[in-house]
Amino acid sequence: MLLFEEKILNIDCENTQSLLIMRMLKEIGECPECGCSLMIYKTKNTYRRFGKCENVECDISYGLPKAGSIETSGLKCPKTKFPVLIIRAVGRNKHRPYSWGKTPCFDCTQFDKCNVVKDLVQEFKEEEKEVYNH
Repeated sequence: MLLFEEKILNIDCENTQSLLIMRMLKEIGECPECGCSLMIYKTKNTYRRFGKCENVECDISYGLPKAGSIETSGLKCPKTKFPVLIIRAVGRNKHRPYSWGKTPCFDCTQFDKCNVVKDLVQEFKEEEKEVYNH
């Protein structure tokens, strides 16, 4: 498993070449589009994190929270098929983890009915941890 691998991307933004240096952090699951690995990347200049498919021909890429630790749950979102991540927030909500698929699970219209979220909430309650938005 590669822990740190830097990649340099040339991004053409309105006819201006800019350089983006990214560091690959870890694998978080399987891409719902092509089946390759989804990886967490962090930009070196802005420190933003995002999930991105390793397949260069696949366009899957989505933002992740800038702060907090990210853990894999081994579960997939039933709506988007993205891996569900556990974000352990920092600051005043640092003991209140929340789940994240392609977006925060609490933003989903199916949040209250989602069995994946219910399973994670139950698991956190067994660990005696308060869960964000519950």
